[in-house]
Amino acid sequence: MGAFRTQVEDYPAGIPRFASLIGSHPAFNVCRRFSTVRARLLLLKQDKVSRLEKSLMDADANETRLLFLGSSRRDTNSARLGILTDLDAALKDLDNFVMRNFQVGEMPSAPGHIVTSLRNWVEGHGSIAQEETEFLDYGHDLFTTVKYADGATPLLKPWIEGIVVRFSDLLGKPARTGISRDEHIYIFSEPMLHLATRILIVLILVAILPVPILIMHAISSNLLRVLCTSLAMLFLLAGISCLSDARTAEIFIAAATYATVLVVFLGGGAPIA
Repeated sequence: MGAFRTQVEDYPAGIPRFASLIGSHPAFNVCRRFSTVRARLLLLKQDKVSRLEKSLMDADANETRLLFLGSSRRDTNSARLGILTDLDAALKDLDNFVMRNFQVGEMPSAPGHIVTSLRNWVEGHGSIAQEETEFLDYGHDLFTTVKYADGATPLLKPWIEGIVVRFSDLLGKPARTGISRDEHIYIFSEPMLHLATRILIVLILVAILPVPILIMHAISSNLLRVLCTSLAMLFLLAGISCLSDARTAEIFIAAATYATVLVVFLGGGAPIA
């Protein structure tokens, strides 16, 4: 007997069902950054530290007992000690807030097709208060909790999903998991999508890397060979830049290596002495 698996439609309509949909796949976990609010709070916390800093400088400038400024152990100025205590607390609060902002800022932006899918689901069901789903209208301010290993995966997955949906509809065999009974909801298996993405990347590499070499073997004009080399380099660099998070130095190394290989074949297939 197979294990029981609750589907999205098994939850009560409204927030419970919407939460079930969001929890059914990691990509649906989207949230607002509240960038403007965070900036407002950052300004307030930073200004608090600035005001305390000015108070400390004023306390030092107005100190009549110079001994207190020369030895913190002998300093009994209660006003200055209170300011220093408040500064420590304010700086700790500011530092924690900055680190939290940094962590949220590092999260990738929510893919547009995911936000559109959630918005379409909400509009199609109409069982949730509009005010509680308005966060989906802030597409530029949304982030996802899913972090991919490279930049190619989030770019290629929507394209692959679209192809799978079209072919499955033509074949009459919906390619979806058992998470939902709704015929308009396609929730794909993450391992399957990952495998399809890697296969597509391999095919792209096969098209970019060996094909120019084969073309140069088939042509004899040096001008056409140089043109082929230039185009191959252009496509390679564009692919690395768009489909990966490679650093500038890594892109230069890849370009130099590939150029060396192409120059060898440009010289007639034998290494250049």
